[in-house]
Amino acid sequence: MKWFKHDSDASNDAKLKKLRIKYGAQGYGIYWYCLELIARNVEKHNLTFELEHDAEIIADDFKLSSDLVQHIMSFMVDIGLFENTTGVITCLKMATRTDEYTQKLIQSNKKSPDNIPTLSGDNPKKSVLIEEKRREEIRTEENITDKKKPLRTIVLDNYFEDFWYKYPKKVGKEAAIKSWNKMKPDILLVIDALNWQIETKQWQQEDGKYIPNPATYLNQGRWMDEAPIIDSIPF
Repeated sequence: MKWFKHDSDASNDAKLKKLRIKYGAQGYGIYWYCLELIARNVEKHNLTFELEHDAEIIADDFKLSSDLVQHIMSFMVDIGLFENTTGVITCLKMATRTDEYTQKLIQSNKKSPDNIPTLSGDNPKKSVLIEEKRREEIRTEENITDKKKPLRTIVLDNYFEDFWYKYPKKVGKEAAIKSWNKMKPDILLVIDALNWQIETKQWQQEDGKYIPNPATYLNQGRWMDEAPIIDSIPF
């Protein structure tokens, strides 16, 4: 496929907004990169919409950790941006966003009820049943009350893991979790603050002695510190 449709107001999509809130520009970039990877593999002889690259390969392309990319991809599946059937990531809605040539091929194949975009080697009806079963499992899990959720699930819901991944000094995680749940900081403000705090001379010291423990950082509201003013150099 040479190109696919990209709406100019795509950034207003509710699912993409959730993705940006949780993972910022990194998540948004990986989403469109995955669509590009899927689109480039769609040919006349291959009208499936599968993602052939795994998290490790994508992570290398973006110079990110494979764990972070795996979290991002899992989140995109959970909110419905992609499908995950038997371990294969797909984006079947891409069938409506193809170039004109690919669209004609798809329309031609639709003359046969068994030739619809789906996982390669799968029976279309079977794929639909698997996907419906997966969605039902997700709905069932969402109905579980917060009281029955394990601590890790509650933590993931309020973005602690994103803070923990970014924070350069990983000590006292349990204490940090308690502080995070107590303070309930805005993850976007925390990440913005860490972006400049990590670059300060104090935090750049090899022994890390000037970096507060995560729990201390949270308890003291250090994400609300003001960034130092850097004087511009006259020309």
